[in-house]
This record gives sequence, C-alpha cells and structure tokens, in this order.
Amino acid sequence: MFTAAQDLLLAYGRLAGLPTLGFDEHGCARLVFEGDVAVDLEADEPAHCIQVYAVLGPVPPGNREPLYRRLLEGNLFGQQTGGAMLAVDPVREEVLLCGRVDPAVVSAEALSGWMDGFAGTAAHWLRRYAAGELTAVPGLGQEPTLSSHWQGHFVPG
Repeated sequence: MFTAAQDLLLAYGRLAGLPTLGFDEHGCARLVFEGDVAVDLEADEPAHCIQVYAVLGPVPPGNREPLYRRLLEGNLFGQQTGGAMLAVDPVREEVLLCGRVDPAVVSAEALSGWMDGFAGTAAHWLRRYAAGELTAVPGLGQEPTLSSHWQGHFVPG
C-alpha cells in the first residue's frame, strides 16, 4: 500500500477525531456517518488514488431498466451526485455511489469537506434506493421529458 494514501487517511482521521484511522492489511477502511451511512475506502496503488464508495443495495434480479435509467439520469453532469458516480459492481451485483481521491493533491482539510459531501450524497441515494424510487417502473405517460431549461442549449440540426 502506498504511503501517500496512508498519510492522508491518518491526517484526515486526526481532523475527524479518529486518531487511529488507517487502512487494514488489505488496504481498506470503513467510516460510518450518521450511524447508518457506510463509506468504504480502498487504497488503489496502481491508480495512485483512494477509491471511495458506498453500497446502495443489490441490483434487482430482473427488470433492471428502470434502475439503470435512474442511475444514468443521476450521473448527468454530476448534478445529483456531487460529482461522484453511480455505478454497478458487476462482481458483487451491487449499486454503488463512488468517487476517487488523489492523495498527491488533496489535503486532509479538503478530504474532510469532500467526505462530508459524499456521505450526504450517499445518504440521499440510500433513501431513494430504500424507498424503491430507483427500481419503480414508471406508468404510461410518466416518462420524463426534456426540460425546457435545456432545450435552448442545443444546436438545431
């Protein structure tokens, strides 16, 4: 595991009141925000970053199209994800909110603010997942339409 990731996590832990925070022998760490938002961190040495993610829940066994559509809509310009990404882990068949941190350019203070925002975004998506909003099949005539706000930004063909 690379030193920059360890050093950043340790410095962040000191700021957060967790002076012993660090990666385990597998390069992983878990933080729990507000008692129920688990955020995992993994030191990714080949990419020289820390992968950060929150598991929203399992991918449903069938009728996945509504879920995939909502994940893609949520990713649009990062507006609903705070710049993080919604994704599907194909190995574990789980829906994730994920992001990455470059320890070479991020300070512990910046990481602290980013982690708070990430945890808040994860809490929002966890609530939506738990409420069934991500997998609900829209009824006829309820398909989202292009907002008039965006229509003026396209070049006519």
